[in-house]
Amino acid sequence: MLFMLFSAGDDSYAIPAREVDEVVPFARLKSLPCTHPAFAGLFNFRGTPVPVLDLNQLLGGEPVQAVFTTRILLCRGAIQSHPEQLVGFVAEEVVETRHLDESKFTLPTAASVKTPYVGQIFEQPNGQYLQWIHLHRVLTPDVEAELLQGMTEAA
Repeated sequence: MLFMLFSAGDDSYAIPAREVDEVVPFARLKSLPCTHPAFAGLFNFRGTPVPVLDLNQLLGGEPVQAVFTTRILLCRGAIQSHPEQLVGFVAEEVVETRHLDESKFTLPTAASVKTPYVGQIFEQPNGQYLQWIHLHRVLTPDVEAELLQGMTEAA
């Protein structure tokens, strides 16, 4: 399966490329007050406000920095009540796609109930690990409601 690879802090992650509709350069985001810490803001994509989540913050790190390799991954299906709604996920060091054998991913010995979107681990030939991110599991119902409210207010 083809995966998009990115980094958050010192860790590397993989997202199935089929879950990503489009990859766009990092854009200036409209912040909204009193929102979830991982909600990076909204941006206008072809005339439509798109909510953007910060993958670094979702994974427990510092906010994403606007560097040369920072990208917004546009995906559908992350908001379960609005499966056709685009959602952006901003990540640093989105630099590569790679075919990886799904059967080589293994379950971690410890998993967090708080992060159901962080999945199996793949050991690379160099000994470093990639962890599978399930974008359709990222939004909790309360964060989903907050995003939908923010998009309505911004429209």
